[in-house]
Amino acid sequence: MVKRVGVGVVLVALLACKSGGSDHKCVSAIELASTRHTSLGTDRDPAKAKENSLIGACIAYCEWGDPTVRAAYDQWKRDNPSSPAVPQAIVGIHLEQQVKACRVRCDALAKGGPPTVKTLCAAGTNSSCRANLNHGGKAATGTGKDHFEAQHVACRAWCTANDADSATSPFWLARCASQCGGDVMFGTSTVSTSCN
Repeated sequence: MVKRVGVGVVLVALLACKSGGSDHKCVSAIELASTRHTSLGTDRDPAKAKENSLIGACIAYCEWGDPTVRAAYDQWKRDNPSSPAVPQAIVGIHLEQQVKACRVRCDALAKGGPPTVKTLCAAGTNSSCRANLNHGGKAATGTGKDHFEAQHVACRAWCTANDADSATSPFWLARCASQCGGDVMFGTSTVSTSCN
């Protein structure tokens, strides 16, 4: 049950990008095993917002980017070809031990900071923002009440248009958007954002 809560926290943060009245937002990106993942953290305390975003980035990496978890996922699918289990149930329930082991490794690396971790923080705003994204040579736009949300919406739009898996499940859409955000944070994709 704890694992499902962790998945829910990341998915809510990645899919909704709602601050819930919090004053501070942070987005952290972590780069491990040649993949990058991001997560939003919010809190009235800026240090807690940063900590929440780092925890979320590790959860995102472990569920969507860790090669050990991916190999276990692929093996589970081969061993259970007729199972109707959806990806988030497979990862969240059947691969709980692999994800926990990954979280321990990731949390230790995240505490080490750069070059594997980048974090951006800002006080909550209620502006109208527009983000123009170039990811993988293809463009997408997004709007939101702050630059974090606009950039995330642009990543989701890019994923919906360009990633076949994103059309099959919110789980894969969240993965793609997390990777897109990581690529933006580490400079392999570009985004320009303007706010009113």
